[in-house]
Amino acid sequence: MSNQPQVQASSEFGSSACSQRPCCTAWGLAGLAAPWLAGLLYDARGDYHIALLVATVLSLASAAVAAMLKPGASFEEWAARLAARQAGPSTRPLFGLN
Repeated sequence: MSNQPQVQASSEFGSSACSQRPCCTAWGLAGLAAPWLAGLLYDARGDYHIALLVATVLSLASAAVAAMLKPGASFEEWAARLAARQAGPSTRPLFGLN
């Protein structure tokens, strides 16, 4: 597996950027857990078919969830909302909550 996204994030945002992002933390946890779990499945079954099937199902499920997500606010919109919130009380809630 390539570490290209981490390298790109580090070069654009600094070396600590990737450790502070939830996606990079998830990649790190998956990178530690997946080989261990695949090894357990190999020991139990004698082949990697089940491990590959589980990885395929999880990948397809995550792709389906990602496809159903709606686009969020841009960085500029969030920055404007936060600046308005810090400037004083607003009639429009920041996160949809009062």
